[in-house]
Amino acid sequence: MLLEVGAKRDTGRTDTGARPLHVAAQFGHEGVVTALLEHAADPNAACRVGGATALTCACQVGHFEVARLLLQGRADPTAVQSDGATAWDLASQHGHAEIAQLLLEQFNGGDLEFLMDGHLAT
Repeated sequence: MLLEVGAKRDTGRTDTGARPLHVAAQFGHEGVVTALLEHAADPNAACRVGGATALTCACQVGHFEVARLLLQGRADPTAVQSDGATAWDLASQHGHAEIAQLLLEQFNGGDLEFLMDGHLAT
């Protein structure tokens, strides 16, 4: 793999500022996500346009395993995109209940205030 011979993990950004980790997460490429995280790709880097993170990309389209890998790699589940959406918002809005549950479990009974600030209001 290119990373093994010294390729940079965060080069090749798109015109929106998406990095390789964003693209791998968006398309559900678990092996690529794992390799990038192992080579210290920043799981919390945000796109220049829209502020999406790799985690919000995965959660919006329903890639559970990728979301799990990113969370294990220290992705911030409370990161907020430019439009105010969190990974939990996107998973919930797009019907990915299993991912929404995974995100809630990250708090293990802790402070869910970020979700309750208008995000859980019914």
